[in-house]
Amino acid sequence: MLTNIINNVATLVVVGKWNIHVFNPEWVKKNVFNGEEVLIGISMPLGPLQFKGKSFEMTVSDSRLHFVLLSSDESARIDAVLALRAILRLLGQTPVTAFGINFNFDSDDDLEQLFQKVSPENLSPQPLSATGELKWTLNYPNNNSTNIRLMEREQGYRFDVNYNYPVNDCLAIMTLIDDDSLIATKQEECVQLLTALFNLKADE
Repeated sequence: MLTNIINNVATLVVVGKWNIHVFNPEWVKKNVFNGEEVLIGISMPLGPLQFKGKSFEMTVSDSRLHFVLLSSDESARIDAVLALRAILRLLGQTPVTAFGINFNFDSDDDLEQLFQKVSPENLSPQPLSATGELKWTLNYPNNNSTNIRLMEREQGYRFDVNYNYPVNDCLAIMTLIDDDSLIATKQEECVQLLTALFNLKADE
């Protein structure tokens, strides 16, 4: 079975104990968005902070730092990596426990047929959940893992792929993101993984 899938969104996540008081608008504008004007959202009384620029949106809570790319352009991907790198460099003492890179791929193909055919020999899916999802986990050395979820949409299906890296400090994440083209590289790897496991291909 050969099915076209379309990359929908890419995100970066750092789990840790963030001091959201540091992320005031002027600090964020200067250090994260390189002086760019940003849209700001705040959940009251003191919930997650949201900052939106032209390339990505960043959400900060006391337990999570989350980047959502707003464009598939390579420049937007690099902007997000550089911004995360700047935060980790300036707030390097922040306790962190995990770093993740996530991709969503959508297709309008027949989900029922896909469920019948998807059974990679080297993966053991969890039972189909009540929400219509299948999940596979690939484990690697150093407790790194790749989680693949297949879920139902109104039309077609979505693959959600998460690369998860347990970490002990910000320096470990800096080492992981030392390549400006990290997101593009991981997306290509993700497409190759889905192609190999499920006989899919990504649209150009």
